[in-house]
Amino acid sequence: MLVKRRTRDVLAAAHDIALVRSPDIALTAETAGGTQTPRAAGDDVRICIEPATDMDSTTVLLKRSFPQGYPHDSHYLQWLYHRSGNHAAIVVAVMKGDSKIGQMVLVPYEMEVDGQIRLFGLVVDFFIAPEHRSGPLTIKLCRKVVELGTAAGLDAIYGVPNTISMGITPRLLKTRTIRKLGIRIGLAAPAQRRGITLSAHVDALRDDDVVPLLARFVSHSAGGRKWTGASLLRRLRSPITRFALHAHDDAVAVSCRHTIKGLPFTTLCGFLPADGQTIAPAAMRALVAAACRTHRNPMFCYIGFNETLGRLPGIAVPERWHPSPVTLTTRAFTPGGEGFNPQRFELIDYDMM
Repeated sequence: MLVKRRTRDVLAAAHDIALVRSPDIALTAETAGGTQTPRAAGDDVRICIEPATDMDSTTVLLKRSFPQGYPHDSHYLQWLYHRSGNHAAIVVAVMKGDSKIGQMVLVPYEMEVDGQIRLFGLVVDFFIAPEHRSGPLTIKLCRKVVELGTAAGLDAIYGVPNTISMGITPRLLKTRTIRKLGIRIGLAAPAQRRGITLSAHVDALRDDDVVPLLARFVSHSAGGRKWTGASLLRRLRSPITRFALHAHDDAVAVSCRHTIKGLPFTTLCGFLPADGQTIAPAAMRALVAAACRTHRNPMFCYIGFNETLGRLPGIAVPERWHPSPVTLTTRAFTPGGEGFNPQRFELIDYDMM
């Protein structure tokens, strides 16, 4: 009964995780369904790339515009827009006079497509202030994002929309579905230690020690996000999540600890193999056990897909129990962005954590 109850709690927790930080949650089902009173965009409304973003005022707008609230502060926005990757975010702002009333942000990251490195914009913080929200303005913003994103040098955009967003973005941004992210849960085997060379929270590690260690694990991007030791470490310096890094002779793993509805559990955020090899089941079990020891919790959750794993951790949660589509989508802007079909896509590859 205890295991059954804890499993049910983890499923509820996975439900909450899958809804966190969905890019365009601010567009409500009411707007998507067309039941809101139509309002024209207006001649005094313009859409442009914002040369400098006021993080404080943007945070206020996000908190007011997102139906479930916006859980982060301006410090996080500064990191996400300017320090989470190698390129500054493209903030496409909706302006009414001198006031911002909406935006869609594209954070550029390198992806491998057909052996070539392409620039993809992760869609985040898509909103229009409630008093200005309308179908025509939403359509105008989406069309302008495609135009300005292409002009800024992006090959494509991508994201993992929630249930509401899946009813909006495929139609307005003309995105296509790549693949569903699986949700898996399980209990770690406590005695698996063989091959582990490092297991520690990232904030306890020095950059000069970590970047060389990661070099052999980021050489193969598996048709997905292209990491370097420095860019992965920059990702793991997120101000909202205390990540941990676990190194094995054959792979590295990234994890964090989350408490949802009072239940603490270990979240497995990504696995990267050495030199593009397949990660053997024994190495995967050792990494999962190391993560759970670091966070002092044997219950774990994994969201994503990874074809370099010889065996995925835990057991699959049936799709009918998934609380959200948890689906990777993309829209190509150039021919270089059309062949995107990653073999690995996990929580470290977008902004949910």
